[in-house]
Amino acid sequence: MLPLFNEAVDIDDVLKRISDQSYDDFEVLLADGGSSDGTIDHLKRWEKADSRFRYIHNPRKLQSAGLNTALAHCCGEYLVRLDGHSFVQKDYVQRCVDLLDQTGAAVVGGRMIAQPVDSLVGRGIALANRSSWGAGPAKFHSGATSGPAETVYLGAFRTQVVRELGGWAEDVGVNEDYELNHRIRKAGHGIWLAVDLGVGYRPRGSFKLVAIQYFRYGRSKAAVMRRHPDSVKTRQVLPSMLFPAAAGILIPPLRTLGVLSVGTHSAAVVAGAARSDAALGDRVTGALAALAMHWSWSLGFWHGLIWKFPAAYEQ
Repeated sequence: MLPLFNEAVDIDDVLKRISDQSYDDFEVLLADGGSSDGTIDHLKRWEKADSRFRYIHNPRKLQSAGLNTALAHCCGEYLVRLDGHSFVQKDYVQRCVDLLDQTGAAVVGGRMIAQPVDSLVGRGIALANRSSWGAGPAKFHSGATSGPAETVYLGAFRTQVVRELGGWAEDVGVNEDYELNHRIRKAGHGIWLAVDLGVGYRPRGSFKLVAIQYFRYGRSKAAVMRRHPDSVKTRQVLPSMLFPAAAGILIPPLRTLGVLSVGTHSAAVVAGAARSDAALGDRVTGALAALAMHWSWSLGFWHGLIWKFPAAYEQ
């Protein structure tokens, strides 16, 4: 199943990879939230050409609502969740099904593998996306070993488990996957990360777009924290303190601490980028991208804590 909105650039490549899967006993549910860039025309052509593809209108527009709309139409024992810019290998679905059978987990998945836009900024953003000093230490970004995990990138699920737990939350912004996986773990089910199983992902191509993306991530993390206070991890609390630390610089008693905190964070990001084996230009833009990610995430997190947004806000 794919929740979609304005994905005309990549959608044919994405759906071609799905149609070529070695595991072919499946239906592809395409829940579109009212795209205005021609995506729907592409979806209808695929639906007409291949009976396995099914276009579904998602009137609520939210990504999570699209997933729930598709879930309502899902007939299989398993469901595989993809996006309009996720690129899978020919055996991806087969391997997901095999892992669900072998591990007994309710969710299995692999790593996010950034496939950059071919530009200096695009390569830097991709470098930050796949690095602990950029996107953070979550295992699906840079995990070295397979095994139980908090969450996975996209993933394949046991349909009945998702239904029993009520599907994806529609009031947590773009953090709906993590929120669902948190509930799945609390219900006693397992989540399994296979690090040799990857999904290609095309990151944003500009600092502005990546900043908007991570502002939404931060705001959505705050929404999940409202719902599940026990879901917050130390690695998520630390970046949230960037904005308060910067504000502290304006308060004389806290100025030294604020400068030290902001400076230490910036130095750590630059040092992390410098240690990578990428070209010098990519390391520079990677560090800038990571700083944009972290500051935007922190601002979004505090925005989400102070102003609770309605489910219809995220489009």
